Amino acid sequence: MALGGVQLEINQSFSKIGMDIKNPSMQVSQNKGEIALDKGLGEQSINKKDAKVNIDNYPAEYDLGYRNTEDFMKDFSQKGKETALSQIAKYANQGDQLMRIESGGDPIVSQAKENSKRNEKDIGIRWKRGPSISVSKDQLDINYNPRDVKVNYSKGNFSSDFNWGKINTYLEQKANLEINVRGSNLNRIS
Repeated sequence: MALGGVQLEINQSFSKIGMDIKNPSMQVSQNKGEIALDKGLGEQSINKKDAKVNIDNYPAEYDLGYRNTEDFMKDFSQKGKETALSQIAKYANQGDQLMRIESGGDPIVSQAKENSKRNEKDIGIRWKRGPSISVSKDQLDINYNPRDVKVNYSKGNFSSDFNWGKINTYLEQKANLEINVRGSNLNRIS
């Protein structure tokens, strides 16, 4: 700017604000929890008794004449007793006939004929007993004892670290106003 040979030179600089910015930060750490299951095996026991079939052939063998000693002796003594009694009756009857020989008839000849006859055997088909069969059922016992499930749990940890950000402001440059006057005629008013 020029005023009557006087020059004014104005230099102005504005103030500047500086900022130092520290961003916020967050750190998160986590430990996972742990679960441990202990589930032992249960106990199982199985007891089995097999079915039994008992076959007793003795009744069929008895009917065919194959007997044990005790039954053979019992049957033999019974048959001997019956035979002795029947023979006693026969001999008594024949004695009575001979005692009355004077009554007539010919008891000696008739007794001789009777005693010379062969014993006739009865041959026929008869029912015979079969074997005696008995069955005992099988048996199955099942015992099961379950085991308890044990749970072990440990908690996990969660931690966080948070840092707030910061903003620092400062005056980076001061404002400045500089006025230079050049020339000789200058009125100053104070």
